[in-house]
Amino acid sequence: MIQRFRKIAKDLYRGSAPTPVDVVVLKKKLGINNIISLDKLSGDLIDPITKSLGIIHIMIPITFTKSSLINLFSYDFKKLFLEGGPT
Repeated sequence: MIQRFRKIAKDLYRGSAPTPVDVVVLKKKLGINNIISLDKLSGDLIDPITKSLGIIHIMIPITFTKSSLINLFSYDFKKLFLEGGPT
């Protein structure tokens, strides 16, 4: 299962990179509708399964460069994390 997986608010969870099998479990057991990937390699790995399950998959790769951090902070976090969940 996903390392460091925790519920942090109503319909909002966090954890390290899920595998494709983990994504199926998240959908079936928790009804996950959205996944936000902060790591490009992990995001690319799960993207096909998220599409097949109808999960909205948003990739915001964080590379700790100025441009990636500006990109991250350009998102509306309330909308990104709390609408259309569970996320």
